[in-house]
Amino acid sequence: MRVRFIAIGIALGSVLLGLLLSAVPRQRPDGSGVGPGERSTWILKLAPGFGLELADDGTLLRDGTIVPGWSELTTHLPDARVGRLFSRPKAALEADRRRGEARTGRTLPDLTLYARLSLSSTTTVDVRATVVRTLGHPEWLEAAYPEPTAQPASLELDQVAIDTDGHGAGGEGRAPDFRHGQGYLRAAPEGVGATEVWSYPGGRGASVRIVDVEGDWNWQHRDLPSPLFTYGTSIPAWRNHGTAVLGQLVGRDDGHGIVGVCPDAEVGSVSFLDLGVAAAIDLAASSVREGDIVLIELHAPGPAAPEGPGQFGYLPMEFWQDCFDAIEVATANGRIVVEAAGNGSQNLDDPRYLGLFDRSVRDSGAILVGAGTPWGFEAEWFTNRGSRIDLHGWGSAIVSTGYGTLWGGEREQDWYTAGFGGTSGAAPIVAGSAAILQSMSRSLWGVSLDPRLLRDTLVATGTPPGPGEAIGARPDLVQARELLVQGVADVRGYVRDPGGAPVPGARIVIGETGFEERGASEGGVGGAEVGDGSRDGDAPSVWEARSDAEGRYRLTVRTEPLGTPHRSTVTLHVSAPGFVSSILQVRPEPGGYLRRDFVLEPLPRSACSGRVESATGEPLDLGGAPVTIEAIAVGDESFRIAASASLGSDLAFELEGLQRDESFWIQASPVPGRSAAFGRVFLPANAPDRIEVPPLLIHDAESFEQGASGWVSESRGSTFGDWSLAGYGALSGTHGWSIGTAPEAGYGNQIDVSLVSPEILVPEDGWLTFHHKYDFELGYDGGLIEVEQGGAWRPVEPAMGYDVPNVEALGWSAGYSGRSDGWRVGRVDLSDYAGETIRVRFRAASDESVSGDGWQIDDVACVGYDLEASSAPNSPANTGFPAGQSPLLAQPNPFRDAVDFSWLPQGTGTLPVTSTSFGAGAKVAGAKRAGAKVAGAEGTGAEGTTSPGGILTIVDSGGRTVRRMPVTGFRAQWDGFDGHGNSVPSGVYWAQLRPADADGIATHPTATRRLVRIR
Repeated sequence: MRVRFIAIGIALGSVLLGLLLSAVPRQRPDGSGVGPGERSTWILKLAPGFGLELADDGTLLRDGTIVPGWSELTTHLPDARVGRLFSRPKAALEADRRRGEARTGRTLPDLTLYARLSLSSTTTVDVRATVVRTLGHPEWLEAAYPEPTAQPASLELDQVAIDTDGHGAGGEGRAPDFRHGQGYLRAAPEGVGATEVWSYPGGRGASVRIVDVEGDWNWQHRDLPSPLFTYGTSIPAWRNHGTAVLGQLVGRDDGHGIVGVCPDAEVGSVSFLDLGVAAAIDLAASSVREGDIVLIELHAPGPAAPEGPGQFGYLPMEFWQDCFDAIEVATANGRIVVEAAGNGSQNLDDPRYLGLFDRSVRDSGAILVGAGTPWGFEAEWFTNRGSRIDLHGWGSAIVSTGYGTLWGGEREQDWYTAGFGGTSGAAPIVAGSAAILQSMSRSLWGVSLDPRLLRDTLVATGTPPGPGEAIGARPDLVQARELLVQGVADVRGYVRDPGGAPVPGARIVIGETGFEERGASEGGVGGAEVGDGSRDGDAPSVWEARSDAEGRYRLTVRTEPLGTPHRSTVTLHVSAPGFVSSILQVRPEPGGYLRRDFVLEPLPRSACSGRVESATGEPLDLGGAPVTIEAIAVGDESFRIAASASLGSDLAFELEGLQRDESFWIQASPVPGRSAAFGRVFLPANAPDRIEVPPLLIHDAESFEQGASGWVSESRGSTFGDWSLAGYGALSGTHGWSIGTAPEAGYGNQIDVSLVSPEILVPEDGWLTFHHKYDFELGYDGGLIEVEQGGAWRPVEPAMGYDVPNVEALGWSAGYSGRSDGWRVGRVDLSDYAGETIRVRFRAASDESVSGDGWQIDDVACVGYDLEASSAPNSPANTGFPAGQSPLLAQPNPFRDAVDFSWLPQGTGTLPVTSTSFGAGAKVAGAKRAGAKVAGAEGTGAEGTTSPGGILTIVDSGGRTVRRMPVTGFRAQWDGFDGHGNSVPSGVYWAQLRPADADGIATHPTATRRLVRIR
């Protein structure tokens, strides 16, 4: 079985998404079409872990030897030029990556693995297909996609060529004072309050450097300072745009023309024309210090761009993975990145964007800026919107330098405008606000705010937009300063084990007093789901870090001023898989450096043993088939094989060395002619050294040896590749379904074919199990599973997830893609459809070129499988209850908006819930069959037992944690929202109660309860 890494899949999927841009006409940066002799550009992303190195001359090496086929590539791509995308020395790129990983504890992308392939505009070959044919469909080539065509993120009317005659009011000489028109400088809520804080130390942006990434600037304008530095080939048609941005930032405060938001800051510029946007971002970030600012004033046409005129469908640059990776490395190294959200009129939360703007999926660390109306706090008609957007600024009526529409003449250095706008106009307002806040922090405390703390501070103190306007808050520097004067400090140290060895990947969470613990074993805290930058009402913000390979961590935290009688206590929660969590409270001094090291005690490991049995209870004969039992750890980021063992001749197994305080799927490898055998088990922190798990049950399966058994192939494309009941390559017997016409012949291009089941009556706790193997072109072709209900087909996700979160030929849906490396077990939870008649189909699709060997399906079964009964090991927490009964009750279930829980105190047989707790006349699910009594006192059982509380955890059907809630007494409610504040979709979830002992410490799980949400 292949290990599935979600983070890698997400990164890959977002890169592949750029292929949609091939439908967007190629343009010059000035907006016109590519002309004769010009070149188009593709980005190639090499996969990590293959020992590859891209030389400066573009040669691809492995262990110092040219990769086979690489030299021949240019013969198939006329006039091709290949080089590294990120042009800085490799040693510098590697140093930044390691430094960023040490700061954040996160694994950062390797920018040396990106290549830039430049082609003549007359080249018409399919670049991707040519690369695959020449290099043999290499697994080390992660993606190839056209470089996005970036444009200034301003309104089209702003993108005008230089008119040397001038065309504005006024004329020669110095312009009058236009500051009265710069409402964005004034006090909130109209402006950001820049004028209100200019008189404070650092209030004008001194000591902060800003680098603008776009196309051109008029550094000769009399209202602008000399540049800190400039780099790159300019795009003259964009000069007005860059000049207007600079005026908003650092316009001179001399009584003439305009004044910038942060007039004392220093500015530089990088043009992306010859570099590419991602490389320009990287160069800009490397040119400034920790805590300084990179401003990205560009956007590019995304998948929706062909659907509308002008800039419709344009997206922020971090949509493309090379740009995202460059930003992530920059912010991990402490640079503040401010990014225009784009003028595409898009909802970035739309499913078509595959969660790439969802912080729980990925977060570059940048401040994403939308555009609002100057006085109405409404979203401008053109701005992109969504939960990912942090802040907004004025999107129109901006007075600044350039263009000459407000004050003109023959000399560009005298030009001014009163009509600048777009998210290009909004972003400098936010960037200037960030510069002021950073400068004040340095002046007050000598500490630079890290990107997350600065972003959260501006968001928490800003003026919110109008109801329903998802463009973020408008900065309020007066309120931000009031929060800043409480103080900031650095907290850093090491996390080690008792032997002094570093503990990498430990999670260090900081929260002020008032936070409630949300799962001691996970190191979480309440108020907000930590680590995602989210906020929860007026609760203090929470920041987290991860320890690096050396065990080091670093965090910046807010404090309170010296002399405060009761300075707030800062709580450090430290946790790591396999270790006992640690909690420490400290009081850092504002502007100080606090060293705190942690020694984490390792948790002991356990062994689990069990048997494989027939679901019918009859003797089971596997015909001597070799069977492997695997324990697959269920985590937030990956499913990994934690242990494996061979099934003995007596059908017994034993798995050694399983980590406590983790959940595992226990699964048998494919057994010919049988269904998958599986169960889920949680090993609590105090689990015994050896634990017996319930039997893994095997059912008979449809092996298709007697024919199709009602399954049919349906095609919506080429017939070359239809599903066929082939007499070769089956897992069991001689027959199984496959796409293609012969063994290893592959499937056709542009197919969309489905293997459709007959009608299936789903049993209670029903699961679809099957065995399959596949070979698809990675990322472009693939397969998925769909269920028909009421005449409509909808995709479903298997328990272990798909390989790639978006596959081009599947309409960017998640799917199986790449190679399976042999036969694999597949499982889909169908309990949503219990008691209903459905059909299931295996759908495969391909694009216009390149194919793999195909997809094979065998031994399919729809079985009833009570995970609740098979997932809870015998433990002291389950004593005192009737066999097979759960002491955790849920009502209503299924539920739509909220579900109420009740549970039994340990060691009793009563249900401490009132008859009115779920509404008059409501029935308590399970009370009758459990023989339970109904108590009338909240928090007290019928026997007078009290509870110190515990932790209630909600997980999805794949075992991923959705929400953790501290509980007291014997009742709780879940509102259907996850820890990030998002309402969860319909589906099956599991509630797991971990009660607290007499000292209030969460212990072993008492019980689980399956939940079904319908919406």
